[in-house]
Amino acid sequence: MRAKIFSLLSLLSTLAFCPSTASALGYCNFDYIPAGLIGDKYKELVTRSPPAPIGCPLSPVRKIPGGNGVYADFANGQIIWSPDQKMVIASYGVPDSNGAHSTNGPIKVEWRVTDQYRYDKFVVHAFSDYDHDPQPDDIEVGGGTQGSAEVSKNLPSGRIVIVVRGCDSNPPFKDVCRQGWSNPSFVDIGSIDVGHKAPGNYPVPGDPNTLQFTLDEPLLPAATVQDVRDSFEDRIRAALLPSCVAGLGGDLGESLANNALGKLYMSDAPYIPQCDQRKLIADANSALAAAHKTSEVGTDFETQNGTDFSIGAGTAVIMDGVAGPAGALLGGLFGTIFGATTCNHPGDYDMALVSLIPIVYEYYNKPQKLHTSVRNHIIHDLLTETGGVANVRTNNSICGVLQIHETENHMNMTESSRYLTNQLLLREAEAAHQKDPQSPALAAARQKYDNSINGMDKWMLQRLQGFLQSDFHEYNARPYARLSMRALHNLAEYAQIDATQRPVADAATMVLDYLAARFAASSNGLRRAATFRRHFDHRSYGPFFGNYSDEETWWGATMFGATQKLIELRHGRADWGSGSDMGQLAIGRYRVNDLIVDLLLRHENALYDGLAQTNYFQTYRHEGFEAYYHSNSYLISSGGIYTPLTGEYVTGAGHGAESFEHDSLGAALPTVVMPKWSLGKDRTELIRIDGHKDDDSRFNNCVGPNFACGLNPVVPDDLQGRFRQGPRPCAFAVAGLIADKWNQMGAEKGVFGCPTTAEANSAEGQGRFQMFERGEILASPGQNMVLAAFYKSGSNDIAVEWAITTRYSYDFFNVRWDKDGVNLGQWAVQHDDPNASRTGGNWTVPTKGNGKYRIVVEGCDGRPLSNSECRQGFSAPLILNLPGFGACTIVNGAWTFVDMTAGCDGLPDAGFFAAVNVLPCERDDCKFGFIYTNEKENDTLTSFEEKVIHNNGFTTYVSDGVNQFKKNDGGAVNFKPRHDANELGIVHMDDWPLNTYDMESLRLAKGDVVDADGKGCVVITNQSLHKALFLDFRNWEHPLERVVPLINIVNCQNVGGLTSP
Repeated sequence: MRAKIFSLLSLLSTLAFCPSTASALGYCNFDYIPAGLIGDKYKELVTRSPPAPIGCPLSPVRKIPGGNGVYADFANGQIIWSPDQKMVIASYGVPDSNGAHSTNGPIKVEWRVTDQYRYDKFVVHAFSDYDHDPQPDDIEVGGGTQGSAEVSKNLPSGRIVIVVRGCDSNPPFKDVCRQGWSNPSFVDIGSIDVGHKAPGNYPVPGDPNTLQFTLDEPLLPAATVQDVRDSFEDRIRAALLPSCVAGLGGDLGESLANNALGKLYMSDAPYIPQCDQRKLIADANSALAAAHKTSEVGTDFETQNGTDFSIGAGTAVIMDGVAGPAGALLGGLFGTIFGATTCNHPGDYDMALVSLIPIVYEYYNKPQKLHTSVRNHIIHDLLTETGGVANVRTNNSICGVLQIHETENHMNMTESSRYLTNQLLLREAEAAHQKDPQSPALAAARQKYDNSINGMDKWMLQRLQGFLQSDFHEYNARPYARLSMRALHNLAEYAQIDATQRPVADAATMVLDYLAARFAASSNGLRRAATFRRHFDHRSYGPFFGNYSDEETWWGATMFGATQKLIELRHGRADWGSGSDMGQLAIGRYRVNDLIVDLLLRHENALYDGLAQTNYFQTYRHEGFEAYYHSNSYLISSGGIYTPLTGEYVTGAGHGAESFEHDSLGAALPTVVMPKWSLGKDRTELIRIDGHKDDDSRFNNCVGPNFACGLNPVVPDDLQGRFRQGPRPCAFAVAGLIADKWNQMGAEKGVFGCPTTAEANSAEGQGRFQMFERGEILASPGQNMVLAAFYKSGSNDIAVEWAITTRYSYDFFNVRWDKDGVNLGQWAVQHDDPNASRTGGNWTVPTKGNGKYRIVVEGCDGRPLSNSECRQGFSAPLILNLPGFGACTIVNGAWTFVDMTAGCDGLPDAGFFAAVNVLPCERDDCKFGFIYTNEKENDTLTSFEEKVIHNNGFTTYVSDGVNQFKKNDGGAVNFKPRHDANELGIVHMDDWPLNTYDMESLRLAKGDVVDADGKGCVVITNQSLHKALFLDFRNWEHPLERVVPLINIVNCQNVGGLTSP
């Protein structure tokens, strides 16, 4: 049974700041109450009067990814230990006077230097993790050893990053900040809780007929298709809950229209404190009644950072598909003739249209929700795009002279809204002339608004067919995927000729199901690392659950309900901007086909529920390239290829064609190995292949079953220095001076873990020592010294710390280290060194390969005219072996072997080993290599290493040529690490799942899950259900979707004669 502890703090802060992170009674999980320095700070915060509103602990103390400290998450913030600065930092949100937390702060930051350092001043630096202002407003605070500050500037919603540094004045020069910035701490502002239902009335456990108001009803991850269906409404309400308190000010745009739709939808929800039904309806109608059009549809060419879109001499303008040098020449010619001309085109009105459309359709016949006068105002005044194919906006006019091809997402939003507005106006005209069907006015209305007459049916069907032939130009766009999906969703919900004829809706549904299948085959726990076109600047953004992450993640959270990793890794906190993707994109009847939902859930839950599933390999070919290998334990996701602007489109917003072109480049990302459990909030935490350092030369196509290759492979530092954790509670007692040091370092939750031996006498010299899972602690009485050595997280080096317990103090300390009886070095650590004082210090021993390391320390005093004196001599030795017993990572020359099985971050019944080979390139400043993965069988990491080395240890590998790697199962793969954009990188592989190695021959999709011919046929296979979903759009006039039984192999070549079972 999970032990819990009551805390007044959690009641106050939970109800005021983050209602869904602890129960309504304010109970905290006792298992997560931290120890050590973080625990000390937490206790100090919660015992204040009044308590600081940091909330209940949500996680154990964990290593900081990419850093050398530790952190613990809390309901309203975070506490970290940053050892380089010897600083403990607590950051948390502060409720306002009404007990609510503003979406833009403030955040309280507190810090304390634990020892050694003292400063003239402290500097606090806060910024968004997705929009880092290069010169933010730093906060300066008086010096000493501790301080606090309130970050009250207008912070954006999202994940706020806070760092602190201490500085000393150095007039007349710049301040000196020797220890640099601390590790970052994080506070989430305005996040959406997908781990709990919206507060409301829910059945009492064991008594479904009795309802009870609950603040914290869990919203569990879906394990089956039925779970998805049963929880669908709850997920929409959780996503749209912020709409209840959202403002409706400003011009009519995406935000106002989204919030109005959210308010109307939430007015139907059960009793929720912040969602007053009458107020929601009144506010939405009032805002919509007052709304008026203030911008145009299409790309916004207005201003960016205060600069108008300017055309002048030398500007590279793209006209009618003319790009690059030719566009620059024409732009220069235009500028010479017309001079520097400034033009404004305030756009993006179509972003409002796609939210106004569902408002009208969902509430057309519900005047108690959407007042009739407001509905008519929307239809006749706000839905401005009407008419037939002659009105389709394929281009934007600049200065009334130049024609620039409109962006894909804007065309989708504008033309879907035109199509559906036509339906509304035709419905009105037919209703008005029911008694006079031959009326000339009705005939004129039909010519203009009937989509089967005005050409819009054909135009729309052929456009949708194109997506099932060649995918999207703006493939996987960040942040524009949601906009095209909004257009598709509206068509799937509302497009129809009559009650029985819905060809455009059927076609849009097929495209959505294709996207859902692509997401199922390319994601892991909602995390997706797919190549994309637009915004190119977002290519360096690593978080999987952030504002610039893959946008289908949030749509998938509702459509698949697979929120397990989001809950485990981010405590169920979805990005503040994800509400419309999880909510508005799910309003209506559309649901992802059950066959696809089952396909994703079987892989998501196989490790938890024992569901049957199969491994699969999948590729997608659009203007870019994607390849994925799914196993029971991990996903290998290729980084894809860099793709230039095609010339057909100008995309993006900015103030010149150069910014358009840069925005529209296709980004190649790192190839990553993503475990199927709670590791990897950010792709930088994963084993990966970064690819070429230059964006336009990065081609990460080399992915196959259990294998990936390319330039610049990386094993993250966080995977180094890990050790297998033994059973808890600890089997051996710890006492005396050794216990004091162990407890100071966090006891069993700290860097040492549990003891693996009892305390014993040193074999050499006087001393008492005890071995731990990740190191050794030793008391050396001859020097009155306690020493500790542990395997350093993030490297193969050994961290050494020492402290004089009484009597002695020194000018410096000598640290000496040997390996296998041979001295490797000695270093003098001065008392004024940042790592030391006169009574203690720390040092990192640089290791050189595997072996037995012996480390000793002595304290010395300097003498100006004679040798230094070291009267007490060297301590008793610390003895550590590398790799240590139970190491989760082994380095052997160019090879790194990583254990991801149980005890090393894996799950008890699943896991894998990875072998990563990294070598210098023959040319260029780069490295190359490959990653071989092998699912857990009966191997240990050592036996896995031995097999790989036995098969490949004497093989010479080259970056530019073809190499061969022999797998442990006897198979082989031939590969080329440095490959071109049109090469797969895999030259030959035994049991290769594709029938070709020619990437140019691939069309749309090929693999074990999705097969497509590039002509409009797509087959989505679920082997476990023995069924396939057949999307037949080869004839644009007759889109057809049906489920067919699996008869041997079903693909686009043999599916035609099959019928539904």
